[in-house]
Amino acid sequence: RTNGTCAGTYSVTRTWTATDAGGNTTTASQTINVEDNTAPAPTTAFQTVINTTCAEVPVKPELLFADSCSEMAPIVVYSEDIINNSSTSYSIIRKWNVKDACNNTADYIQTVNVNIITDVTTITVPEFINSINGTPVDLTTYLPQDAPSNGTWVDVNNSGLLNGSILDPNNAATGDYTFQYNIETETCPISYVINLKIDQSFVLGCGTILVHNAFTPNGDAFNEKFVIDNIDDTICYPENSVEIYNRWGILVYEAKGYNNEEVSFKGFSEGRVTVDKSAGLPAGTYFYILNYTTVGLQDEIIPKREQGYLYLTR
Repeated sequence: RTNGTCAGTYSVTRTWTATDAGGNTTTASQTINVEDNTAPAPTTAFQTVINTTCAEVPVKPELLFADSCSEMAPIVVYSEDIINNSSTSYSIIRKWNVKDACNNTADYIQTVNVNIITDVTTITVPEFINSINGTPVDLTTYLPQDAPSNGTWVDVNNSGLLNGSILDPNNAATGDYTFQYNIETETCPISYVINLKIDQSFVLGCGTILVHNAFTPNGDAFNEKFVIDNIDDTICYPENSVEIYNRWGILVYEAKGYNNEEVSFKGFSEGRVTVDKSAGLPAGTYFYILNYTTVGLQDEIIPKREQGYLYLTR
């Protein structure tokens, strides 16, 4: 064997010598020249063409390669390029260039054709915005908390009411309005579509539900009961229920149709599982849950919930 310039290239010479009874000899030879002219090939299966969307682009496959003429690991150089980039699609070209010890090379390519589909989230604001002495509204308050902050606002209706993210509803015509928040990302574009209603009619608004979370039922006729402002307005807030728990999670009071008067918590236990109902509850910290409903612009019933700590002192 005579080695060549690389591991897969060499020659083998085989010689036969024949001798007869009279000592006469003759020889014959065979020379085999071995050439390595084949590049390494992948041992990992992979798709050469993939058609997908921007939300489902697959990760780069980890390909393994082998050389049939050498046990030496081939040299692999990976590269990735984006071509045919437009607003609706692009292609990713993934290329593995492999080379063996005899400088035989080959390219293996995977083409990922990507269709760009915007991830759209529609947000409908349930409450209408009054345009009579209306207060400007920051539309970012309607976005999810994890929404990126580098987006662009678009006034879809060209209403002229939007300045950045601030909506000024003053004197706007009654109607439905749409505003869009667009975000460019490295993968799929994101768009939040906010639909809201502005009403120019003058409507007496409902009073705000306000929970007073401390009271002193000590018989001095002052601050004797747990008060929830405006909960008795059954036109604005048709239904309600109140639950109050002590520090051990035991229900000590529950009622429906709470109205701050005949239906109200005065520091006495009225729960299903509790202490003596005729005895006043001890001073301390309690926990309240208020469930109520309000009426939307289209007379739809909207459930609401508030909860928090309640402090009882005597």
